[in-house]
Amino acid sequence: MAQEKNTSTLANSYWLAGFSDADSSFQIKALSRKGRKFGYEIRLNYQIDQKNIFILEKVKEAFGGSIGCRKTQDTFYYGSVNFGSARKVINYFDKFHLLSSKHINYLKWRKAYRIIQRKEHLTKKGIDQILKLKLSMNSYSKDMFEL
Repeated sequence: MAQEKNTSTLANSYWLAGFSDADSSFQIKALSRKGRKFGYEIRLNYQIDQKNIFILEKVKEAFGGSIGCRKTQDTFYYGSVNFGSARKVINYFDKFHLLSSKHINYLKWRKAYRIIQRKEHLTKKGIDQILKLKLSMNSYSKDMFEL
């Protein structure tokens, strides 16, 4: 008798996609850095803020990343802080799609990831593309159909 694959984990269901539609964000951060050829260090972050750390620990188990605390707001946050985590986030959301307009931000975030993976962020054109994606986040105009 073949053993059934355990699909109850967070990374093997739509639960996190639905949760992310409500409580997550996809961020492209362009940090100004002297000494960088085109002046920016690019960071990609998938983030969830919650009062309860339990869910965030499960997300960290699935994707890696880190959990921090905002004492002034009495909240915890999960962040995918490296490209290995970002790859796992992409693999998940390519399989379990977001259903809200947040999906557009995800596609822009994923496009920035792919620019970086192809090393195009080391060119002015690549940095300009990423900055354009960053500036268009949370803007759902005709450009959403060009992804």
